[in-house]
Amino acid sequence: DHEELHINLVECQSRNSRRKARDGYNRFRNFLQRNQMNYSLFALTEDRVEDARKIIDSHFEMLRQRGKAIGSTSEDHQNSLDKDMLSIPGVRAYIGYLGEQPVSVFVGESLGNNRFALYTPFTLRDLGFVNLDIEDEEGFTALPMYSYLQLFSQLRKKGFVEVHLGGSELPDLNVFKRQLGGI
Repeated sequence: DHEELHINLVECQSRNSRRKARDGYNRFRNFLQRNQMNYSLFALTEDRVEDARKIIDSHFEMLRQRGKAIGSTSEDHQNSLDKDMLSIPGVRAYIGYLGEQPVSVFVGESLGNNRFALYTPFTLRDLGFVNLDIEDEEGFTALPMYSYLQLFSQLRKKGFVEVHLGGSELPDLNVFKRQLGGI
């Protein structure tokens, strides 16, 4: 039972953004079906904050291990999980699970009635940092695309029609954001 998601990204510099987003979404949906798993995105509650912290720490450890150290650190994003920050009106936070494993965290805030700014977006994409017992890894690398599209769907249900993804410190991240329709 995987809800169909309508992918309608804005026209941008990447003319293939809709196709790439749709392909990534379908690749990961197929991964879920083959492995009889599900991805669930929940509002981040206090009892799940430690899972969110581990996701952020794991992401930066993955970058370190790959020699892709960037200007920001795990500590730069841990503050967005502070309970006082999360209680500010307009701030929304979500955590995603692949089966029982925490794999995604998204924190941002409303910029008005229908615009949302995302400033802490992390999804684990290296199986070495996700404790899964699976037989077929094909399609796992599309998890970030799938999780972003699930987030967009949640935000759309809350009335947001535009999501600001922020700048990027890595060229690879710029490419990924363009695939999501970023300009």
